[in-house]
Amino acid sequence: MSVTLDAESPSASSTDCPNIAEKSRKKRLKSGRRRSSQRAVNVLDEAEEPLFLVPSLFLGREPTVWYDYPSQAGHLKRTTDAELRVQHTQRSSAPTLQFEVNVNCIAAVWRHNGLCRLENKKPESSDWLHFNCYWGTPLPEEVLGKLNSYQKVNHFPGSYSMGRKDLLWRNLHIQMRGQGASCKDEGFIAKSFILPQDRELMTAAFLEAEKEKGTAAFIMKPPGGAQGQGVSLVTKAEQVPREKQLVVQRYITDPLCINQRKFDLRVYVAVVSVDPLKIYIHREGLARFATMPYEWDGKNVDRLMHLTNYSLNKKSDDFEENDDLEKATGHKWALSAL
Repeated sequence: MSVTLDAESPSASSTDCPNIAEKSRKKRLKSGRRRSSQRAVNVLDEAEEPLFLVPSLFLGREPTVWYDYPSQAGHLKRTTDAELRVQHTQRSSAPTLQFEVNVNCIAAVWRHNGLCRLENKKPESSDWLHFNCYWGTPLPEEVLGKLNSYQKVNHFPGSYSMGRKDLLWRNLHIQMRGQGASCKDEGFIAKSFILPQDRELMTAAFLEAEKEKGTAAFIMKPPGGAQGQGVSLVTKAEQVPREKQLVVQRYITDPLCINQRKFDLRVYVAVVSVDPLKIYIHREGLARFATMPYEWDGKNVDRLMHLTNYSLNKKSDDFEENDDLEKATGHKWALSAL
């Protein structure tokens, strides 16, 4: 995360952070960036530790926050670029956070690294824009247009076009048709239907599946849902609600399993630029397992067998914790262990 500092701040000097160009500094001063008077807004959580900055990796860019591991990470300590860090001592301009959606692990990391959390405000309130970082649902275009250069949000404009299941399918379908390929030719995504408008096509797909395999298996999901909420398997078209907004997909009944259990992979990436496209992939990730052994008989639609969501499976009596990142045990493994 990049930050903008007051001109009087000793941490903003070109000696400490040589990548800050004089021209860029004057431009920021003229644009009316956040001033110490903005510190008068209500703070919900003060920072736990001092704020440290390091020069940007990119020429002519502002310094960035040097992040250390929070206390919850135990013995882990960051040493990378530690010799380059400079403490930011002007508390009146300490970076601030605005949360719409409370995520404890994110809040803990930011507080531990010198950022203050503001009281929750609505975008329409007069003092809502007094923040450096925002974490929440995607902001509307009229709000994004009011942001200043020093403010960062956790969603690119229009990112919901990939994050929502219905819009993701619609966009992929358009791309596939534009390339002259049918949905059946593309093996990376299951044939999908957006309800209620695709109900006739979905019903025909059920009949086709029954003709091919003797039984049909489809999975239905809320378009904007998460953590397995509202997801279920159906074997008859009549089981799908008629007026509800849903995404229904052909279910893969012979999935790849490990130890007779379905699994998924969580690979974490940070997209820092769309044009040009710039993506960082984390070295570590997760493998998450269903708690019930997989055995499809055309009837058993138990979610603990078919879904791998941690938020769902952790409630199972059969769920086993994994306390060792290096071991492939329990129902959640480190990607390196896999």
